[in-house]
Amino acid sequence: IVSALCCPASCINLSLVVSIVLCRLLIYKTSLNILKNNWVTGIGYGKFKVQYNLAQANYFVNNNIDSKEAFLADNTYYAFNDYLQFIIEFGFLGIVLLGILLAIIFLQISLTPKIVKYKTLYVGCNGALISIAVGAMFSYPMQHYIIQLCTLTSLLIVATIIIKQQILSKLKLVCYKMYSLLLLGLIIFITGLFCFKQIFSLKKQEAYNLQKIGYNTDALLLHKQLANSKMADGELFYTYAQSLYITNKLADAKIMLQKSQVLVTFNGQYILAANIENELKNYTKAEQYFKTAIYMVPNRMVSRKNLLDFYVQQKDTPNALLWANSILNMPIKVPSTITDNIKNTTQKIYNALIVNKNEF
Repeated sequence: IVSALCCPASCINLSLVVSIVLCRLLIYKTSLNILKNNWVTGIGYGKFKVQYNLAQANYFVNNNIDSKEAFLADNTYYAFNDYLQFIIEFGFLGIVLLGILLAIIFLQISLTPKIVKYKTLYVGCNGALISIAVGAMFSYPMQHYIIQLCTLTSLLIVATIIIKQQILSKLKLVCYKMYSLLLLGLIIFITGLFCFKQIFSLKKQEAYNLQKIGYNTDALLLHKQLANSKMADGELFYTYAQSLYITNKLADAKIMLQKSQVLVTFNGQYILAANIENELKNYTKAEQYFKTAIYMVPNRMVSRKNLLDFYVQQKDTPNALLWANSILNMPIKVPSTITDNIKNTTQKIYNALIVNKNEF
């Protein structure tokens, strides 16, 4: 934000700062609503990216979807505050664990004057930990394996220096030795997990590329193989569901989409779910999913057009007119030929609906 304000185009940068602040405020407000109902037990590890976008959809059901904050809303998977996200996922236990970790870091910093050997390394590692700790208040550095490894490695180096210099009581040194072994185990585990994830990501990208260029049979085979892996994630199940939907395997696509929604939630899933239910003639569910996709990320004109087309198909003129008006009057986030075409098509649909309404 500071760098944005210091750049030459001050008006543009001021607008950017305001947009960033409003976006963050929406994320924090929605995140705190989740915390309010789950502060004791938490929602569970890794569940923030499952619950946040649904909470955002619920928020915009009762608020203006053409407002400034709705204009800035998007699919969100992190709270942009690692402490807040940790507490949301782990509840009161998260507060305790964070308190212990911060107490350890404070202890390490307070021991700096007693360090004789490797003092530069000791100070450097503590400096890295402070930088990461500050960054975690406004972003999500601890959601990345590399930063996790950097943090754990810095903690291990500092703990090792403290142990070697014997500047604590015997009981505290024993605790620090156990603590350093725990850190070493975590480093080995996360390193292995990171390597397996990278290999899996390459395979996942290959399956997506095959689907994108039209090799649906090959994409299905690779998706099926990857879906049986323990590394399978929500994104993989979603692209697998897309491949199944393209090949008209609707029941299987629905199952894969449900597996995806257990691990992550975003508006694209609900558009796909709506299309599947529409083809299965489950029109009530299709309508519900189309609306959820809109309220989850209100600034997507395509989502509103999907619902408009659904109401036109259902010959539901009042709702079709309502959402046609919504499209014609909505602010455009990124002007393009696509948005222009949607508006032009919507205007024609709106005119035809008015004519038909007047005739009857």
